Amino acid sequence: MFSGFLRSVQEFPVTLGFFVLHVVLFLMMAAQGSADDDLPMLLGFSYETMRDFGAQINPLIWRGEVTRLFTAGLLHGGLLHLVLNNLVLYNLGSILERMLGSLRFSALYVLALLLGNLATLLYMPPYAVSLGASGAIMGLAGALSVFLLMDREGRFLRTTPRSRNFFLFLVALNLVVGELISIINNAAHIGGFVCGVVFGLFFWGRIPGTGFSRSFGSFLMVCLFGFLFWGLRIGLAPQDTHAWFLHQALETAQRGDVQNTERALLKALEKKRDTPTLEKIGTLYQYTEQWERSLAVYRELHTKTPQNILYTIHLIEAMTKTGRHTSADVLFVPLRQRLEGIEGSELALAMLLLARHKERDALLLLGRLLEKEPRQSVYHNAMAWTLLTAYNRRFRNPTLALQHAKIAVQETQSRLGTFLDTLATAYVQNHQPQKAIDLIHQAMRCPDAKDPSALLMIHLHRQKQQFLRALASAASSSKPSLIPRLSVPSPASAPVVRSR
Repeated sequence: MFSGFLRSVQEFPVTLGFFVLHVVLFLMMAAQGSADDDLPMLLGFSYETMRDFGAQINPLIWRGEVTRLFTAGLLHGGLLHLVLNNLVLYNLGSILERMLGSLRFSALYVLALLLGNLATLLYMPPYAVSLGASGAIMGLAGALSVFLLMDREGRFLRTTPRSRNFFLFLVALNLVVGELISIINNAAHIGGFVCGVVFGLFFWGRIPGTGFSRSFGSFLMVCLFGFLFWGLRIGLAPQDTHAWFLHQALETAQRGDVQNTERALLKALEKKRDTPTLEKIGTLYQYTEQWERSLAVYRELHTKTPQNILYTIHLIEAMTKTGRHTSADVLFVPLRQRLEGIEGSELALAMLLLARHKERDALLLLGRLLEKEPRQSVYHNAMAWTLLTAYNRRFRNPTLALQHAKIAVQETQSRLGTFLDTLATAYVQNHQPQKAIDLIHQAMRCPDAKDPSALLMIHLHRQKQQFLRALASAASSSKPSLIPRLSVPSPASAPVVRSR
């Protein structure tokens, strides 16, 4: 066994070196902290841990931290991520390093890693956090695909047509799945794969007797390096681009600056009218109660993707808020029937009922859900917010809402900032504005509030200003009942998480 290990070290040392480096860095990240300290290696790491170890965060690269283009390819976000990537690295690397030699293999691996991360820099949104060796590994897959297709006679790789076709199918499937699953950074996969294909053709053209044009392989390699230098020039200085304006919007949103956030989002939409940016400006208009503008945005989103339930619910809410009740019912009735027939969609149904001001039905539904799962924090939070913000004031009950909001905060493990916002609103409606302000400050320090992809901080800053006015009013009056009733915007703590 030990002799076999020594032989492996001699035959593919670079592959094993990257394998070990991935494991060591992963253990160091696990030692620092995670998204869940009880299960750090299973559930992944916190944003702060990934940032500190060198994950790819494009705005930080724009500020000069260019080494993240390399270090991000050495890190992994969870145990499953690490195991899968290292297994594929070992299998592909052990083949290719023997075939290419350690020096050429190192060049292929590093170049694919950089091209994958450069594609991420150019095409991924600025709030995305990217890490993992899959871009480099897809480079290995690209090169091996070329060799399998070119080496039909089996001079260098002994395999069967069935095995060859199955490998090519797996590579294609990986790229297709990467497009379908939003958490997968397929830009890195495609960038690394293209690099691997070019490198494979370049190398194959230098093998005597293959019949492949050497000059064509050289031309492709020149084009690859040309793209690398062009991408670095564009990617490191992205001013006046969609990504830059989107980044500016998210930066100003963290400060609660509504006007400049809206201005930056509108400029981003001028560059590229994409769905994620439309989502963000729609959320901004909801938080700031600009219902006519919210209506226009969600009507456009609904037209683009009519099957998206959240877009339809937000459109119904905007129609209801602007008095377009007939149009709202045209969408509401079939969607309600659809959701009532889908098991597990009760929370979305509650959100739909609230959007159409059907608070009684929403409260009955949430009550039934809490009977089944009395410790479910999302249900308690939804119940609390409904009791606080019901359009029909007969259904408002701040005292009962406070009880549900407290339970939601006690039971939650992920959306603490959102739930603290609900609890703060409950306190201010129970004439305790100072507690509400303290809770809003606490909410602003929570990960879901500081998440650069969200606009929750806009809502929290507006809440804080309202609570400060309530506190000032309470201080100038000896009667708590004189505290003004708050106008509460569309909640950040709504029953359903907004899509991101």
